[in-house]
Amino acid sequence: MKPLNKTRRRGITSAEMVVAFGLFAIAVAMAGQLAGFVQVERTRTAARQDAVEQCANLLERARSMPWKELTPEWAAGQKLPSEHLLPKGTLKVQVTPVKDEPRLKKLKATATWTIERETEATMSAWIRDRGEVEK
Repeated sequence: MKPLNKTRRRGITSAEMVVAFGLFAIAVAMAGQLAGFVQVERTRTAARQDAVEQCANLLERARSMPWKELTPEWAAGQKLPSEHLLPKGTLKVQVTPVKDEPRLKKLKATATWTIERETEATMSAWIRDRGEVEK
């Protein structure tokens, strides 16, 4: 025989609603924090990529220049282009002759920027005089 319990439960209780709303609020808060974190990381990645690109472009320009024009004075005059993506960005270039190799110079390009903390990217190249080859 079946019990005579005719009261059937329909819908949901207030306690179930509160728990469901609480879980939903936690999920929304976590998604908001994740979105903020992703945005900061995208900005950092774009800045790092731009810094590496700026250094690489500078070294390419240096390779195309006459060797005698690659001087510390030239290096001191190098600046970031106006369309760079580096917040508080700077570019430092060094040209140093290599000891025991009079026809070789070392170029070092360092881009720095600040997003929460100062960060830098550095690239180097050795450039040889492309003049007459000694025999």
